[in-house]
Amino acid sequence: MVTINLFPWRKEKQIYESKVVYIASVLTLITTISFMAAIHRYLAYRQDGFQEKIIKLSSSLKDISAKKASFSNSFSVLSEEEKLALDKEKLLMHKLFSGISKKNQTAVCFNNIEKSKDIIIFAGKAGSMFDLSALLQYWQYNQIFSQINIESLEKKGDILFFRVKVVA
Repeated sequence: MVTINLFPWRKEKQIYESKVVYIASVLTLITTISFMAAIHRYLAYRQDGFQEKIIKLSSSLKDISAKKASFSNSFSVLSEEEKLALDKEKLLMHKLFSGISKKNQTAVCFNNIEKSKDIIIFAGKAGSMFDLSALLQYWQYNQIFSQINIESLEKKGDILFFRVKVVA
């Protein structure tokens, strides 16, 4: 019977397998580090973009605060009559626009609003005469305007074009 010494072959196989495991481990480590570096670079880039936006927003906020302070100072310079007129106008606009939103007038669309002193002219279109009259009745009932005059009405197809002059 012949005896074969397999020890050198096993030793070589063990060295080869440990080399393969070492190379695989190193490649895995390099790949992981590369991915982490890429993700870090991407997030740093995004953070720089956010920092720029934060700086812009901060400067805008400072500008708005300065404008608000100057507006408050200019408002305190107004006479009592001017303050009352401004308060009256604010109240009128509040009544008008809160009334429109509460009434949910989706069938009435204003294309143009002109204002000079106490006269406001609304121009727009309505889905029907009923929708327009409902809005005008709402304004009259809630005493938003002291006088409401319809200047023009024109029907083209299904759409009603109107021009209403009101006195605040």
